[in-house]
Amino acid sequence: MKANLAVMNSWQAGIPVDGRYPDELSAGHKPRRGAFTLVELLIVIAIIAILGAILLPVLSKAQERSRRIYCINNLKQLGLAWVGYANDNNDKIMSNPAASGLGYNNANGNLQNWVNGYLTTGNNNPDNTNNQYLVQALTGQYCQYSVAVFKCPDDNIKCVENNKPGYDRVRSYAMNYCMEGDVEDTLKLQQGVPLNQVLWAANIPRYGYRKLTDLGTRLKGPGPADAWVFCEESYNTINNGCIAWGGSDGPLSSSWADCPAADHSNGDDFSFADGHVEYHKWVSGWNATQNAGVCEPPRPNGSGWVTPAVGFNQNDMRWITSHGTAPYP
Repeated sequence: MKANLAVMNSWQAGIPVDGRYPDELSAGHKPRRGAFTLVELLIVIAIIAILGAILLPVLSKAQERSRRIYCINNLKQLGLAWVGYANDNNDKIMSNPAASGLGYNNANGNLQNWVNGYLTTGNNNPDNTNNQYLVQALTGQYCQYSVAVFKCPDDNIKCVENNKPGYDRVRSYAMNYCMEGDVEDTLKLQQGVPLNQVLWAANIPRYGYRKLTDLGTRLKGPGPADAWVFCEESYNTINNGCIAWGGSDGPLSSSWADCPAADHSNGDDFSFADGHVEYHKWVSGWNATQNAGVCEPPRPNGSGWVTPAVGFNQNDMRWITSHGTAPYP
């Protein structure tokens, strides 16, 4: 009786009974559930944390795959531009001067290289941010004058321009220095270097290709399906439009002149002379931190030889050499 009286008094006072207000009692509503207990809240947080730990690596890998696909598409377009130019120019391939630097340093010359401009790791170099050196070069019209095609999405290295930091450099890719075209023929004749030998590092004689049909047909070396043309170069060494390798101590060197990148899960993307693109994972245990490439330490302003990190495996040098050229003659 006392309990019923207490309920009646609560009812009349508008005080909740069993979590229900008087109007809810009259409507037959069930008692309200209270808020989460501390234990329940901790369980929910723990479940969310476990799901996050499971899903974040998966999302990270998916994002990297997406960036690699974007990079592959860029190289695909550059490779097709290279083949298209040869088809339109009696089999002659795009100019890619490694020894003379014609048209690279501040884009001197007539801009008739596959790309122009000379990138550095130094400050206030206008070539680092000049898009016109890309689209005005030979590749431009074959890539619909796209600027984005020259930049890998994993290359997020910034530079300083006009004393202001935070600018993106415009290019990530370089061309195999043995795919040189005929731009340095005059210098070869002057220096007594055969026209079919690459001019740069003539003490390491290799074939220098001038026409598309040189590959695997007229000259020694890999055929179009095995000969790489473009790759992403390490931000530490990228400078002019070519990437040269096999260094001061011989064709299978333990040092590099320029270094391929390793920011795609310790590997790099390569476009080939037949237009296809493939991913190559490096064997060496190189330092592959964010876009650091395969070389250490950094090489300021693109000068000098670079020794790879400890763990260098000569199979990597063999791969890039055997797919890039052949010993001359």
